[in-house]
Amino acid sequence: MGQPDNVRYLGSQGQVLTGIQDWILTAHLRAGDPLPTERELARALGVGSGRVREGVRALEAAGVLEPAADATAAAVVAEEPAGALHKLLRLHLSLSRFGTGDLMSIRIELERSSATRVARSVRPDDLTRLRKTTEAMGRPGITRGQFRELDSGFHLGLAHAASNDLAAVLLASLGDAVGDEMTAGYARTADWPATARQLADEHTWILDAIETGDPDRAAAEVTRHIAGFYGLRAG
Repeated sequence: MGQPDNVRYLGSQGQVLTGIQDWILTAHLRAGDPLPTERELARALGVGSGRVREGVRALEAAGVLEPAADATAAAVVAEEPAGALHKLLRLHLSLSRFGTGDLMSIRIELERSSATRVARSVRPDDLTRLRKTTEAMGRPGITRGQFRELDSGFHLGLAHAASNDLAAVLLASLGDAVGDEMTAGYARTADWPATARQLADEHTWILDAIETGDPDRAAAEVTRHIAGFYGLRAG
């Protein structure tokens, strides 16, 4: 059995988990497809069978894999591709040492693409839903937790409006990976009501650009919005 080129993992349990998930993604396994045997995975990853067994059990607990039917069978991929991909990416990003700046740079590019596509051809129902979400974000007395949930819904809704389901999966995974940083960012604000109003206004400006059919402005507004919150360089 040949191994994918990017599977070259080694010691820690985190690296074993990442190695197994990379195998699933690189081999294009789908729901119901079996993994290689423990012995084959151990040989490919350069670790002992016990480490592989622990990694498989962890992925079963996370819902990415389903247990083997019997002791002689291999575990299988548990979900439809999008659901499994989300969980795999979330795990990968949590195990990797990517900085917030790196992750947010990827997010900016994904959201610029989505905003551009939506501005070129927006469906009225999508625009209405996004407007309602933005209006809810600007209501007086909104808590940080409520705002974060609505904020996530807005950005995922933008990706779905662009008919880009892969971008939505990636954005959800990125959101999970930087969730603590987002919460900390909200907590650092001295005047939360003013911050919430500002962020809601920035969403409105993105939608205004989309509604007027201006993809360049929509992309620029998304960039300013995300980069401004995280203190990144826009451009």
